[in-house]
Amino acid sequence: MLLLNQACQDTFSLVCFFIGEKMENKYKVKKVLNNNSLLAINNDGDEVVLVGKGIGFDKKNINSFIETDSVEKMFVSLNKNLVSNYLDMLRNVDERIQLIVSDCIFEAEKTLGDLQPRLHLVLVDHISFAIERFKAGYNFENPLIDDIKILYPEEYAQAQLTRLKLFEEYDILLPEDENAILALHYNAARKFQHVKESLRKTNTIYELIKVLEDNIEIELTDTSKYRNLVLSIEEMIYRTESGEKVFNPLKECIKTELTEAYNIASLISNKYKSITDYEISEDEISFLAIDIYKLFLLINKEEKWENFKN
Repeated sequence: MLLLNQACQDTFSLVCFFIGEKMENKYKVKKVLNNNSLLAINNDGDEVVLVGKGIGFDKKNINSFIETDSVEKMFVSLNKNLVSNYLDMLRNVDERIQLIVSDCIFEAEKTLGDLQPRLHLVLVDHISFAIERFKAGYNFENPLIDDIKILYPEEYAQAQLTRLKLFEEYDILLPEDENAILALHYNAARKFQHVKESLRKTNTIYELIKVLEDNIEIELTDTSKYRNLVLSIEEMIYRTESGEKVFNPLKECIKTELTEAYNIASLISNKYKSITDYEISEDEISFLAIDIYKLFLLINKEEKWENFKN
């Protein structure tokens, strides 16, 4: 559900597309896909898919040339054998979705920078299935949504804009949980990696937070309380997996003075190793213990305030 259906995964894993803005080029029309997209040949003889509002309208004359002003996006397949898979998807998806996705990516790149080319295909595919699920009355809860909001705030904001554009066009407001999935896709495209990697990291952090919750017997539902801790864990994971070393001169003192927090940090470290095989250093564990202790103080302060009011 979080990823593409298997057929599309197989296709997208083997096909790479280049996406560009309007380009100085001559395009010979080879096949009209729909009113807003067509298959063409560029100057280099490559088959390209052109997307633009009304670009395929009244283009019955195959081998005619098309004006570059009407081209909003261009997709060049680097794997000729799988072009048909992509074209079939375009023909079977509502044209409005293609245009909405193109608009959203254009806006997102203003904030997120260059995005992985296949994002257009991924979002078109995902959104079309999301709408089908919604119309069928199928809903789901995404347990990762709070962590995704914290880890990828800019991507989440773009996902929200995408969701609202769909609402304007279809009068369908997809569940907020869909935002989290869209945000993962934006994040993966921003880092030029597969969405599985963004999902892996988010799932890992979610599991580590659960270790903390189980040991303090409190469910952390207010993201404002544990936001800093989630970001600290993310940084710890990055340093550990990239081989970056840290030194904490107060390590032994923390072990003695913040025993409970250090023990929980150690449990989190053990969980992380069981998931990834990476071993977190004692220096990292001691820094994590400080963040856990700060969370203890925040929770205790609020409990005391509630008791005082009562």
